[in-house]
Amino acid sequence: MRFECQKTGVCCRSPNLLITLTHFDLYFLYKYWRNDLSKLLTAITFYVIADEASASHLVVPEIITKHGNAVIALKKTEHGSCIFLSANNLCEIYRARPLTCRMYPITFVPVNDSNQSHEKKDVQKKLVKAPIIVVDAKNNIRLQPIYAKAATKTCRGIGKGNSIPRSLLKNMANVFFHIMKDYYSLIGTINEYISEHGYLEPIEIINVIIQYVEQKALEKVPIAEYLNNLRNFSF
Repeated sequence: MRFECQKTGVCCRSPNLLITLTHFDLYFLYKYWRNDLSKLLTAITFYVIADEASASHLVVPEIITKHGNAVIALKKTEHGSCIFLSANNLCEIYRARPLTCRMYPITFVPVNDSNQSHEKKDVQKKLVKAPIIVVDAKNNIRLQPIYAKAATKTCRGIGKGNSIPRSLLKNMANVFFHIMKDYYSLIGTINEYISEHGYLEPIEIINVIIQYVEQKALEKVPIAEYLNNLRNFSF
């Protein structure tokens, strides 16, 4: 797999791409703005999922809200661009950019014995040679890195530059898997609470998420290692 960003800003300008946020993304931004919760809240929004077709394209969990199931994402301008895309096509929050942006145009799909040949065929169509990566040996969970479908249509950096090192792909896969696994668990717990006690306001949900990540960092639990590894992503 080869990729080198051409700094066209097309990915950041697409009205059809949501920059969804994980719990760690929210925490990164919160710390980037020096614990300014109000600034964080002005930069994000809860996008309500309109239908099942829309939900099928998401990799982050949905949160129950009074307006319907939603995901947390960066806000967009009225023209559909990311609010942090500068006039010269650079990211204004590059140091704290979300996982989606750090990984773009790469994504990961699960591989098992029944779909392995199908995934390989799909990857070959995109002229990609990438390893299948074991992220959980105990449960035999394997991920295949591929170019995101939307990226293959618009990203001019695909196929440019040097090959992405296997070590980086392996690190990305492990970070992606463990962060998503942890995020799904957290949102599952929040949704259970909401189902039993009623809706939470957005600021309450964000507060719970930030406190959760801070507690994990303080306790130095294994997931905190992936928070540190996330900073090492660089294409």
